[in-house]
Amino acid sequence: LAVALRAIPLEAVQKIIFGKSTMTVEEVLAVLEPDYCKCEGDWEGDDERKAEERREQEKFFEGDFKRYLREEASKNSDFLEEFVQFCTGSNYLPFVSPGDDKPFKITVEFNFTQPEPGCHPMAHTCVNTIRLPGTGIYWGNFDLLREKMKEALAQCSRFDFE
Repeated sequence: LAVALRAIPLEAVQKIIFGKSTMTVEEVLAVLEPDYCKCEGDWEGDDERKAEERREQEKFFEGDFKRYLREEASKNSDFLEEFVQFCTGSNYLPFVSPGDDKPFKITVEFNFTQPEPGCHPMAHTCVNTIRLPGTGIYWGNFDLLREKMKEALAQCSRFDFE
């Protein structure tokens, strides 16, 4: 067994065990899975309003949210690791075998609830989720999204998860 293990390059072993420490914005975007129209409690609107909200959430995810990730990644080489750590508690994307029936995902949760104090995104690292404030607080306000994400990520970096 030892002879067989010596034949495997160390980098391959590290990648299998620890995942990928460097990542591209396209790899991060590929693991994002939007979860639209979450509602804690009872939805008080009609189906037409809910469909309209979903369209706005989809537009935001495909537009400003992905734009934010791309722009910040182009400015800061550590940004993607910081973003992934904020969402998951780990600063790398785990190795996933091709054809895995449970591929790794980061859920981007949209909801209808009133915004949390400060209107910051929240992370639930146990379930790999970033939760955006409700009622479309960032729709059409890219600068507010960037500001609140920067503040949220700064809070995350105050903790050492490594």
